[in-house]
Amino acid sequence: MRFIFTLIVAIILLKVFLPEVSVPVLDIISSLLQMLSTFLENFLSSIPGT
Repeated sequence: MRFIFTLIVAIILLKVFLPEVSVPVLDIISSLLQMLSTFLENFLSSIPGT
């Protein structure tokens, strides 16, 4: 979980400090984040007792 939080913070910092970053990079990162979040949702819902 700590890694994911660090990743999100890093992406936010990149967007703030490097607004001229090429769009494809941001698209790839956002799609990766979407896959990661859906994976986390499935993983957490598969744990009994939640």
